[in-house]
Amino acid sequence: RMLAAEKAIREMRAEVDTLIVVSNNRLLALVEESTPLTEAFKMADEVLRQGIVGIGEIILKPCLVNVDFSDIRSVMRDSGSALLGIGRASGRERAVRAAEAAISSPLLDFPIDRAQGVVFVVRADNSLTLSEVQQAAHVICGAVDEDANIIFGTDVEPAMGGDLSITLVATGFTDEDHEAKAGARERAAQPCASAALAAAAV
Repeated sequence: RMLAAEKAIREMRAEVDTLIVVSNNRLLALVEESTPLTEAFKMADEVLRQGIVGIGEIILKPCLVNVDFSDIRSVMRDSGSALLGIGRASGRERAVRAAEAAISSPLLDFPIDRAQGVVFVVRADNSLTLSEVQQAAHVICGAVDEDANIIFGTDVEPAMGGDLSITLVATGFTDEDHEAKAGARERAAQPCASAALAAAAV
């Protein structure tokens, strides 16, 4: 299955501007070991749902500070693989903590400091301040390449109920990043292969 998935990823990457891949291992890292299997799958599905909705809203939903399609295209056109980061926080320094969560999200397969393009949207209720937007931008801008193309938007949603969320898409990773990721996947698969061989020998 891993070989089939890698082959499909290579084929899709040749046909699209940007490809976001979220591995099962990354999703499983979000749940505790004691979580029942059905609940773990539900949590993984919810993370994916949040990511898909977040990306769709970046493109489609009018914001207070808007990100239009030309902005998205400038960052994502011919950019290869992209990473998805999601952060959410409330209370004191919520903007800083949400931004730090987004750039260190378990969904990120590459170090975000190699990103050449970033689109992010800050969402909160009517209590959102300009200072919080600046704080979030400072954290994210400080974490990526100094020459990266960075575009952001803000959205006020009364239903956020005191929470502040950040949805981030990072793009522009190099071939070396893909090779390093592929090597990590191969190393992660080796214990499974060894266990299978041992079981067969028994």
